Amino acid sequence: MHNFIIDCTANCLRNSQVEVNWNFSRVFPQTCGYSLDHNFENLQNRENSSFKEVNENDHSVYNCDVTLGRVFSKVTIPPLSQRYVDIKLDNPTINALSSSKSLLIEKEKNSLSTSFLVSRSVSHLSKSSTCLALVLNLNDTPLTLNKGMVIANVSPIHEFASIENVNCVSSGNSNDNKNWLKEIKLNHLTSSQQQQVLELLNKYNNAFAQNISDLGECGIIKHTIQLTDDISTRQKPYRVPYNLKNEMKNKINILLDAGIIQPSTSPYSAPVLLVKKSDGSFRLVADLRKLNSKTIPDNFPLPKIDEMIDQLSGAKFFSTMDLTSGFHQMSMHPDHMHYTGIATEFGLFEYKRIPFGLKNASASFQRLMSIVLAGLNDLQIACYIDDVIP
Repeated sequence: MHNFIIDCTANCLRNSQVEVNWNFSRVFPQTCGYSLDHNFENLQNRENSSFKEVNENDHSVYNCDVTLGRVFSKVTIPPLSQRYVDIKLDNPTINALSSSKSLLIEKEKNSLSTSFLVSRSVSHLSKSSTCLALVLNLNDTPLTLNKGMVIANVSPIHEFASIENVNCVSSGNSNDNKNWLKEIKLNHLTSSQQQQVLELLNKYNNAFAQNISDLGECGIIKHTIQLTDDISTRQKPYRVPYNLKNEMKNKINILLDAGIIQPSTSPYSAPVLLVKKSDGSFRLVADLRKLNSKTIPDNFPLPKIDEMIDQLSGAKFFSTMDLTSGFHQMSMHPDHMHYTGIATEFGLFEYKRIPFGLKNASASFQRLMSIVLAGLNDLQIACYIDDVIP
């Protein structure tokens, strides 16, 4: 048996004789020391590793056992759906824990499977010594998980932080009730109901984008472009009126800063133009008609409006949410970004996110939203591309 010390700075295990690279995450806000007892000959076998964590401030020691979670019985998950799966734990020490003990469920770190995801969640042992893992099928076909298949890492959650070690963050509300009242219509609600809605909006204020720089990025599915041939499409830049040159340059800089486009050396190039919106501002639009003409259609079905209405039957309150620049929140596949080259007098760029006007963008985005909202149909949530009815 060899005694190793984790070097937090160098990300390695070492003793007086050897040094071994080891991937780990620090769990204390302060600089910490760790003592790890591990058989060096079995260092590569990380199926069941047991170690001790030491907080140098109070020197309290906590045992932390990580074990594998295996599928308890064969289960099939429908396409683009999620369901809870019973898993059995390898480590009998954890199996003997009280049912009130919280367990952290994560996808098995050494798994190379890209066909499913395991939600990072907290569970408890049942009377049959199993716990639940939420598994999401990313495929267009049913996913079968066989009995005994390893899908998760499971570890008990130990409460060790004192109140002095908790990083307290106060969430300020940048939008007050008056601002929200200008944005939404609540006249049909009672005063009490209006207050509940405003409190909910203020609580999740950070979820609302104020401008394009606030957009998030979802890479669960990356948009791909399949062409009928490999001949690149090229067009000269459109002439921009002199009085709009600064506007064009500003729009390009905004997209660059937001990470939506990047400089390119692509042989593909499409012209861009400024389109005036109803509020008087301008939107940068790429003319991708030549690229679209040779793009193979993606036939992912869009929801039927009448079926969506039936799905919402019985609901009492309705609201709608429109994703801000929804296409710009979905990633392009790195190998397909060069197809979206755009030519401007300020240089050649390509899209890192889906551009507006791209063929199959709606199908890809609907596929993404189907996965993101998988399992929420029972909550009467409907989605049509980037419009959500909760």
